[in-house]
Amino acid sequence: MDISIIQTYAPTTKSSDEDIDRFYAQLDQAYSQCKSQDIIIVMGDFNAKAGNERVDNIVGPHGLGSRADCYSDHVPVMGRFRAKMRTLKKPTLREQLDISLLQKNNTIKEKYAVEVKNRFSALEDLNSIEDHWKGLEVSIMDAANEVLPRILERWSEYLIELFDDERNTERTIDLEMSGPPIMEDEVRNAVRKMKKGKAPGPDNITLEMILALDEYGINLLTSLLNKIYDTGMMPLDLLKSVFIALPKKPGATECENHRTISLISQVTKILLKIITNRVRNKIKPEITEGQCDYTKAFDKVRHDEIINILEQLHIDGKNHRIIKNIYWEQIAAMRVDNEIGECLIT
Repeated sequence: MDISIIQTYAPTTKSSDEDIDRFYAQLDQAYSQCKSQDIIIVMGDFNAKAGNERVDNIVGPHGLGSRADCYSDHVPVMGRFRAKMRTLKKPTLREQLDISLLQKNNTIKEKYAVEVKNRFSALEDLNSIEDHWKGLEVSIMDAANEVLPRILERWSEYLIELFDDERNTERTIDLEMSGPPIMEDEVRNAVRKMKKGKAPGPDNITLEMILALDEYGINLLTSLLNKIYDTGMMPLDLLKSVFIALPKKPGATECENHRTISLISQVTKILLKIITNRVRNKIKPEITEGQCDYTKAFDKVRHDEIINILEQLHIDGKNHRIIKNIYWEQIAAMRVDNEIGECLIT
């Protein structure tokens, strides 16, 4: 909750109509810039006497005399005020149900119909039209909530299926933790190669926010990334991905008919670009001519196999640790419309 104070100095009746109109226009503009839930105080020298009559919620009855123009003596006034805080109610979002199952799954359709019939037939005293309607509405909605799965829950299950990987959860790295410090030039080059206008990750930090800090931002990032690089420890926000689904064709309802894209922190992207640049020279000699487009390819691969191959290439231990920790410690959540599901370990 914020307190917005608008300090004014009003023209007197001797001022021209243009000056008075300009003053109130500026006052309206300043007021409109305040949030509706803020405590808004308009104060200052109004060159007027408020009087002892209440005017809506603007002027109280505690003034003196009648309302009129006056000339201020410009003596500062101190006072105390009591504000009653208003409780704001957050809008409740109704969970989306997978209603497509009512058309393509006969078992669920029949179960739903039985639920509606049982619930409605159990109701009594539906004499008025309003009661009849409410009984029908409640029966339908309660049956749907009972029978149909939530879309977000189904997508969360699909994420687990999509990224299922039987791997050694106790995987350790038997390498010397070597690797040169991350330089400011590496951070600067990584930031320069990233595309602007991209959606932020769970931290809501955009690339433009980082770029606006100029060299100070490069210094801050370099310091943070070196701490991560030296310890292998990453903040949870940098390990989290939020997935959204894009239909491959209009009207798609099945999860399999969607393409999932992940939104990760821009800081994570910068770190990964730096690590990728460092290990590229080790990987390139191992790529055959038939694999020349490997950097553009994507497939589902076993994480254990990736780590085994990287060990054989003898990349620096700190690079190896960062890659392994991102694969093993990442968490993900599905977003459908504006609702984000439960975080899952992938």
